[in-house]
Amino acid sequence: MTAPSQHTLAAAVTVTGISLHGGQAVTATLRPAAPYQGRGFQRGAAWVPANLTAAIGARLSTELGQGSAKVRTVEHLLAALAGVGVDNAIVELDGEELPILDGSAGPWVEAIARVGTVAQPAPRPQPQLGNR
Repeated sequence: MTAPSQHTLAAAVTVTGISLHGGQAVTATLRPAAPYQGRGFQRGAAWVPANLTAAIGARLSTELGQGSAKVRTVEHLLAALAGVGVDNAIVELDGEELPILDGSAGPWVEAIARVGTVAQPAPRPQPQLGNR
């Protein structure tokens, strides 16, 4: 039995809206990424990976950071990417916070569906279970 393939976006898609906590207009562009790159946020020259090593304690949202670069309110987008099976994606963001849109993952899923996803020539890593 072969392992399932990794997936990325078939093309870039841009979403704009207002940030929940800052009330600022913000643009997020989701772009395809190479196999094994994972999901993450590009803030200028800084890369903020979307994983537990980048988690920062935050109130009323999920915040990730790498060095001085921070990204806030990432939970709905990351849920959408995981839900549609996107393993590798770059999210270019022009602010510290993602747009809230309607407050759910729905608009993110719709944006991803507009461009679709593609299989990549790399097997999806098997999840590692912690010690019990």
